[in-house]
Amino acid sequence: MASSDTVQRCLQLLEILSGEGEGLALGEIAQQMDLPKSNAHRLLASMMTSGFVKQDSASQRYLLTLRLTTLGFRFLTATGIIDLCQPVLDRLAARTAELVRMTITEGDRISWVAKAQGSRTGLRFDPQMGREVRVHTTASGRVWLAGTSTEFTMRILMKQGFGDPSEVGPNAPMTIEAFLAALKQTREWGYGLAIEEDEPGMSAIAVPISRGSDTPPVGTVSLAGPSARMTKEKLIAFLPELHAAAAELAGIWSFVRLTHEHQQQNTTGLTQNASPKL
Repeated sequence: MASSDTVQRCLQLLEILSGEGEGLALGEIAQQMDLPKSNAHRLLASMMTSGFVKQDSASQRYLLTLRLTTLGFRFLTATGIIDLCQPVLDRLAARTAELVRMTITEGDRISWVAKAQGSRTGLRFDPQMGREVRVHTTASGRVWLAGTSTEFTMRILMKQGFGDPSEVGPNAPMTIEAFLAALKQTREWGYGLAIEEDEPGMSAIAVPISRGSDTPPVGTVSLAGPSARMTKEKLIAFLPELHAAAAELAGIWSFVRLTHEHQQQNTTGLTQNASPKL
């Protein structure tokens, strides 16, 4: 059986590679994990054998495979959340003619998990799902953190960092002070707004999906599109429809949770009441 330290190292490796779309060299991985190259190489070899990591034959850099993503989406499918929520996203996308996205939060993570594309012609913004949300530049990331404590917010921000300025939009907050000012504004508004922050030429607005005012959001729903047509005024005009969709999604979340709890109680009751086999 693998030791606790080995398991932690494997998880740390997955965390590191999850933010590196082009992969990392062995030396870079060893440095980030504070391990000798020989130890890092053995760990990588083990993760390659299990199918979670691969090595690019040309660059020799190590990357994640899609196995982890596949497992994540398989789990989401099993919960029924995505299938139940998709019609809500589809209707909102059809009414707004823009990209609608939904995130799910869990612990200290927020990730894009579902989308519906409403734009059929012209410029379209259509990113991949499954990636972790960049909290300091996105409307969804900020509206999530607006419902959490300052201590939690700073921990997430320090974990993600601000990254390379060339990889974000021209209006992205790149200091703690600028980010906290944007977060304060998000709390006052009750929604997140990002104009050319996550990507140049793109804008978005997001609202929380919440099961109660005293708990952090379970996710977010957002609208995004090219800034040329998705002006600040137009984004804000969509707020009533966004809030209505968020309320419907929150109801679905509560239904799935209650159904799951009911099934667990029934299973426990059947187990406790079952007659012992002779």
